[in-house]
Amino acid sequence: MWRRLTIVGVILCLPQLALAQVPAEKLMPSGSQIYVRWDGRNVQRDAFNATAWGKTLQGDTGKFFTALWDYLKTSLQAASVQAPPELMPLFREVPMTLAGVVENGVVMGIEVKSAMPPDAQAVIVFPKGAGANTSLLPMLRRAIESGKIQTKETRLVRRTVTEPADPLPVQVGWWAEGDDVVITIGTHPAVDIAKNADTSEGIEKNPLYQKIKGFKEFPTNGRGFVDVASLLKVGGGVNPIAAQIIEELGVKGIESMTMQSGYDGPAIRSIMETHMVGQRKGLVALGSKKMISIKDLPPLPDDVTSFSASNFNPANLYEGLIQIGEAVMKGINPQQPTNVRETVQEIEKTLGLQIGNDLFASLDDLSVSYSSSSEGPLGLGTAYLVKVKDEAKLRKTLEGIADAAKFIPLISVRLNKKQYRDVEFSELIVAAPGAPEVPALTYAIQNGWFAMSSYPQPIKGFILRNKGELPSWKADEKLTKALTAFPKEFMSISVSDPRPGMQMLLSVAPMALNLGNTLTSQFMLNIRPFDVSLVPHSQEAVRLLFPSITITTDDGQTIRADTRASMSLPF
Repeated sequence: MWRRLTIVGVILCLPQLALAQVPAEKLMPSGSQIYVRWDGRNVQRDAFNATAWGKTLQGDTGKFFTALWDYLKTSLQAASVQAPPELMPLFREVPMTLAGVVENGVVMGIEVKSAMPPDAQAVIVFPKGAGANTSLLPMLRRAIESGKIQTKETRLVRRTVTEPADPLPVQVGWWAEGDDVVITIGTHPAVDIAKNADTSEGIEKNPLYQKIKGFKEFPTNGRGFVDVASLLKVGGGVNPIAAQIIEELGVKGIESMTMQSGYDGPAIRSIMETHMVGQRKGLVALGSKKMISIKDLPPLPDDVTSFSASNFNPANLYEGLIQIGEAVMKGINPQQPTNVRETVQEIEKTLGLQIGNDLFASLDDLSVSYSSSSEGPLGLGTAYLVKVKDEAKLRKTLEGIADAAKFIPLISVRLNKKQYRDVEFSELIVAAPGAPEVPALTYAIQNGWFAMSSYPQPIKGFILRNKGELPSWKADEKLTKALTAFPKEFMSISVSDPRPGMQMLLSVAPMALNLGNTLTSQFMLNIRPFDVSLVPHSQEAVRLLFPSITITTDDGQTIRADTRASMSLPF
């Protein structure tokens, strides 16, 4: 008897199983070369709460951001009374839609089958976008109506697909897939995609999807891939010239890229890997094989807010540009291509310069940039440094370039040499007709480094640190501890400290909010003032945070960029 009841129960449930909501990945174009999924805040909530930023948002800082978001929503709705009647609902729907995306995420797949003729499709899924607490579907309808576009609905067995009634240059449509909203954009009708939704496998058997799905290194809430090889194949099919350029540049050596993001203890972590195949040639073979480490850095400001260093050699850029030019010329005229290298050498000879042999050959395989609060807020005082092999040759070549620049029409250029602490530095002064002279670049060569900046002050700081007259940066305890998770040697490193910037913003927030309260009280009487006492103390808000670090390594098959950060905003 129990067996019969079980069979009857299964038979009764079969229709319900058949009508189960189709997963987002099955809705993606089967040949998607680009796939991105971000799960939103609701997934891996416990792992996020264990991070430094998650713990920060559980205190005064989180209360402030929540109150600020609520204030912006209510202010927007209050301001909507002055908007045209047809736009008033958008003031309510837009914040609700954005909040829904932040909470529940988004999934996107893009497939390009052909560039000529165009054959491409994008499918975007908003999980829970059709739920009772979201306004995505009403907002879509309203946006279409505001554009005076008539729509039509096609009822299928399980779905009702909405599309523009009149043909558009691009096919657009959407439908509710259970609690999700599906939007399609491309060269194929949304109805056709919806009809195939129940039988399509989507990208679930795609090897790249399987690769990122099987990732176990840390809990993730975001992942994606780019099938570079497939995109290059489509690009090469545009015409023989495109295929020739792709071949000459050697970018076929890049097979794919995969991305993962999530939480690893106190850090918000992301990994981006570029997967290589075959022997590297062309542009992908220009990278230096030299590894660098923290000890290779020049003296940095003790209040440095961010810095990056890599084994990049500018000579590789010079060589790469010539290769690009030769690839383009060979693609345009394969029978008799222009010799770009000889052309460049002739131009150099005319100007009396040898940029490749003198300028770039004088530089080494280490480039550095940094910013500090004392040398310019918001990155305005960023300095750029390159390791130097031959200081005398570099100095002479730079002077030659400045002399050659004097022949540029409609602009005057001169080099202004100065002394600071017995070290020579130079300002490149430029002026347009009728305009005053302005320094465009300041540089100095000292202790084996070529330092450049837009203003003299960062260069003066560099000189003073080299002489020991100013303190230099040393990794603090938090950064030192964070660096232990990375290899000691690498291709590049990037460090950015969010604490100074966040402290500055929070320190001026009370004044800015008070000013906002004053203005809104005078011009928008129906908006309540924001409670300035909710702004957290700037030091309390950053006490758990630490510098964000990105380390890039290369094992010959995969270039891996590993980031550990203490702070992250949505997306």
